[in-house]
Amino acid sequence: RFATLSKFLPFLPVFGGGKSLFQPVFAGDIGRAIEILSRTDDQAILSETRNLVIQAGGPDVLTYREMMELILKTTGRWRPIVSLPFAVGTLQGAVLEKLPENILTVTRSQVEQLKLDSVVTEPSKIASLHGEKYTTLEAFVKRYGRDGQRELRSLETVVPTYL
Repeated sequence: RFATLSKFLPFLPVFGGGKSLFQPVFAGDIGRAIEILSRTDDQAILSETRNLVIQAGGPDVLTYREMMELILKTTGRWRPIVSLPFAVGTLQGAVLEKLPENILTVTRSQVEQLKLDSVVTEPSKIASLHGEKYTTLEAFVKRYGRDGQRELRSLETVVPTYL
């Protein structure tokens, strides 16, 4: 979506300075975790993953601004990245979410989410309420992935395949 915006907008907007943190994950890595969990013939995996919560985040943590920079670099375009106040995004959302969806559509909920970081939490810092265990997708794949499939794909390798 942002690559498409960079084709016709004279700048790329980011809200709140573009400081929100993201930890994007490649869908294929999620698929790999599902494949591992589907190995119902492996009793070790079945018992060790009972009550396991896997936090899905990729190996890279970037700010909103850094993600825009990566998209511009990958597409070979240059655009200034302009920070807009969250209030402008909220106003934009209030108007655009009532119209048919298009490439410029942003909702007020999306703007609110940009005020928070979207990254995994260190498992040791999460309190277990019902006996569940926590791990990250990266740790899970490293532990249970098959040989040659124990690393998550980085943004540097995934983004060029999509743009």
